[in-house]
Amino acid sequence: MRSLIRRVYRGRDRAALELLVADDAAEVRAECLRILDLLARFPDARLALEDLIDDGGWIVARMTVHGTHLAAGPGPDAAEPTGRRIAAPLFGMFRVDDGRIVQSWQRLDEQMVAAGLADPANAVEPALELDEIQGNVLPGFRKDHFALAYLEIRDLARARSWVARQADVVATAAEVLDFMRLFGAATRRRGHRPGLTATWRNLAFSYDALRRFAPDADQIDAPAFRAGMHSQSATPAADWVVGSPGSVPDVIVLLAADDEPGLAAECAALQAELGGGFDVRGIQRGAALPGEREHFGFRDGVSQPGIRGHRAAPPFDPITPRRDPRDVQRGHPGQRLVWPGEFVLGYPAQDAADPALPGPVADIGPQWTRNGTFLVYARYRQDTEGFADFLDRAAASIAEREPELADLTPDRLGALLVGRWRSGAPVMRAPDADVPELGENGRLNNDFAYQQATAPLPASAACPVGHPPAPADPAGLRCPLGSHIRKAYLRDDTPSGVVVGDVQLHRMLRRGIPYTDETPAGVERGLLFLSYQVSIERQFEFVLQQWLRNPSLRVPGEGVDPLLGVVPGGPTTVRIPVRDGGRAVEVDLERSWAELTGGGYFFVPSVSALHYLAGR
Repeated sequence: MRSLIRRVYRGRDRAALELLVADDAAEVRAECLRILDLLARFPDARLALEDLIDDGGWIVARMTVHGTHLAAGPGPDAAEPTGRRIAAPLFGMFRVDDGRIVQSWQRLDEQMVAAGLADPANAVEPALELDEIQGNVLPGFRKDHFALAYLEIRDLARARSWVARQADVVATAAEVLDFMRLFGAATRRRGHRPGLTATWRNLAFSYDALRRFAPDADQIDAPAFRAGMHSQSATPAADWVVGSPGSVPDVIVLLAADDEPGLAAECAALQAELGGGFDVRGIQRGAALPGEREHFGFRDGVSQPGIRGHRAAPPFDPITPRRDPRDVQRGHPGQRLVWPGEFVLGYPAQDAADPALPGPVADIGPQWTRNGTFLVYARYRQDTEGFADFLDRAAASIAEREPELADLTPDRLGALLVGRWRSGAPVMRAPDADVPELGENGRLNNDFAYQQATAPLPASAACPVGHPPAPADPAGLRCPLGSHIRKAYLRDDTPSGVVVGDVQLHRMLRRGIPYTDETPAGVERGLLFLSYQVSIERQFEFVLQQWLRNPSLRVPGEGVDPLLGVVPGGPTTVRIPVRDGGRAVEVDLERSWAELTGGGYFFVPSVSALHYLAGR
């Protein structure tokens, strides 16, 4: 393997393939030659070997190609030289027998290369210090098993020593991104999940704890963070499971693993290593459900913003790959790219007037907050049986009194209230019945708008599945104005006087996971909502108060968000239009089916800031 990298890919010695590849492995030889042809576009290419892992008989290699586009390369369709520099991942899986390669699967991310060469805006997108940013912020852990450990400071000096050690333990964005790319490449090759595992840890601090570790923390300009979630809650916080006044955790440790034994071992290790600096006040477990669903049964987390910026300066290795070189302003179809300063401090934020250009860099105070962000943690208890019963009763009642909706089923009512079928298929593309394959298709399940029809996306080498446009729906006849996805993310459907570009100023990186707890009263199910943002007021609280709970956001009486918009003493209705366009059926949601039972606002420091907080 190292000979292939050194002699063939670095040395461009095609003849060496005869010695390194088995005589009857023509496909391997062809793959190697294809990679060489791609590398020919970059005469000064430097190939860095990042990882070499033996995974069950296969040797898995992860490399990065750094180079300047100086040659057109072979073939009539090769791009003309641009002179731009890139850094693109090269993955390979190889099986070796008797010293020669007999099978292989190799992939140089041609989509990333094409995007890096095609987009002039790449020149102004910032390089992110991924070795400084904690990994659940970017790109997100995405593990099946999760735990939140609530820590309380017992002895500050010992707590500082423990925090100092964590600076070398926390998972960074760089290592999480590397692992995910390697994991994804191996999965695509085999058609199933490989035996690659990792256990990760991140830290977040409450305002009161941060002040004890850093006296200048009181200079942080973040009013909501200083006040705490309980001060802003529309529901009584006194009975919260976590985060009520006087019981906000000083530090939350986020633990993630691929399986339950791995998570249990990490939880045990955490408790054993605290050294008297902290007491563990509780551990909340979470676990992914099949099909990426939450406990009401709906696919969750489909619509996430893409992140502008690249891995290291000067080559262009984007955090969010542009899946179609013809539309480099998006990641996946329908996924808007947002400037990283909306989610991580110290970088350009969004410019509402021109989203392709960088906006201002937020300054919240101390220099050590750079590469940090704010974490919102909200623990929602879901009444799954009550919600299912409500859908049954409400659908039957509407079908009985409204002839145009006589065939309304509980499943379709749920889809209208959420904006998606349980599979994740959007009602904008599947208005009458669930289409599960649509919900699973990352090129289709998020590619729609409301005021305008989407452009058709024909098949191409980068996007082999073509699909027709999603129609416009300004009146909410397909996707009701009060549905959850239409309230939580407005897309192009803004209230009067609000420009479409402003919508991206209120995005968050969501990292929620379901939980199932055994309690004396029975099984409790819910969602551990986690989001990252640079402004709790402008992002999390704005969306919650101005969008989800606003019954007249765009049209008087459109209703509140069916999942998170009902609060004690507030409106409880949402409207479902009848498709003749002249009438709407009012649905009484009765009460909140997802009750807030705890949470808090926390600061997620960079690796360097952890050293600072530890006094090192």
